[in-house]
Amino acid sequence: MKPLLYCRATVSVLVLCLLAILSGCAEIRLNTLPSPPPTAKLRVVVLPMTTGHHPLGAWLVSEKDFAEYQYRSVSRVLQIKGIYSVVPREEVLAVTANQKIEGWQWARQDWKLAKEAGRALHADYVLIYERTYAGAIVNKLVLISLSTGRVFEETMLMPAASGSHLAAMGDSLEMIRTGYRGIFMAAKGDMFSTAIRKGRAIGPPTERKAPEHSTFDTTKKRPHPSAGPIERMKPPESETLKMPPTVSPPAVTAKAVDAQTGEPGKDKLPAGLQATIDKQQADTAGRRRLVVYDFDAAGRLDVVAMILSEALREELHELGKFLLVNRENIVQVMDELKLQQSGMVDEAEAVQMGKWLAANETVTGKLAQLGNLYVLQAKRTDVKTLGTLGIGSLKSSVGREEELLNELPSLARKLAGLP
Repeated sequence: MKPLLYCRATVSVLVLCLLAILSGCAEIRLNTLPSPPPTAKLRVVVLPMTTGHHPLGAWLVSEKDFAEYQYRSVSRVLQIKGIYSVVPREEVLAVTANQKIEGWQWARQDWKLAKEAGRALHADYVLIYERTYAGAIVNKLVLISLSTGRVFEETMLMPAASGSHLAAMGDSLEMIRTGYRGIFMAAKGDMFSTAIRKGRAIGPPTERKAPEHSTFDTTKKRPHPSAGPIERMKPPESETLKMPPTVSPPAVTAKAVDAQTGEPGKDKLPAGLQATIDKQQADTAGRRRLVVYDFDAAGRLDVVAMILSEALREELHELGKFLLVNRENIVQVMDELKLQQSGMVDEAEAVQMGKWLAANETVTGKLAQLGNLYVLQAKRTDVKTLGTLGIGSLKSSVGREEELLNELPSLARKLAGLP
């Protein structure tokens, strides 16, 4: 009798194994959606997933809750950068036909299924947020370029002191920001080439129109003496790229100005945001607090300019001379003041924004295509005196745009006043 029971148990195990193998080999069919409207932004599919088993037998945060939370967190970080267009979750579900796809199924054969889903969604990149266990909880960002096939990875360890994974998830937004920085610096060349290609497909650059409404009164502009260095660095007239003139601070409403100090009043910003800025200002450790605005650019060059701006921020950060203002804070303040979120064409607004962000200095600039030449100009300005502290320019011919990206370290040093 016992041998018979053993045989039945063995057969059951074999059947289960066979079913598992067959289910693993079963093809997952994907739908294809219509192509979205053309855009210069990099279209990204965000796929959070769990690919390993927790040694306790179950994750303290379910796979579903983890995926939903991390999708929101990663998407938030990407959208704030302005470079990306995140594919809505509904479109991902439409392509997968609401099938339950396990993490290991996405990951097998070098993320074959993830790449197929990205192509079905007409994406430029797939960004995977992977959770697994390898002696500790390990989170990994994996960026896959669907045009070049290149894969970029950044590994992030969860804090060992976290009593629960739910508590650790509360700190994961900062971890995502840190991981993103590593991914961006590794993949910036690939992203830059993709943005150039997409921009060309859209058509010739068009001039940006000034905003119809502004929180600031900019009607009384007058040139400031510190504008002089701009004139001395001009290229030949046919290649001249006009930088916005440095101007005196614009008049602002009485509500926005402190009656005693004459500085921007704190009632202009939400208390939570103002407290964050105050704390960051207190933690400067003697470094100058610097805000780097997105370079102004025309139409199809917007995303290219934002990639260059983001890369310049990282280069200036690496110099260790400045404390960079978080772009998230810049976007929050611009939202509050109802200003456009990229290409600050009005330097008066840029300086005034710098004051609200408790910055000592600002970096502004412009990217333009002049015939077969790209010209990038940037300068660093003292917020209080409006004096020009550093200035520099880069050029490249059409078809060799990567030279702009490659020369950013030297531009950063020039702006910082370093040899």
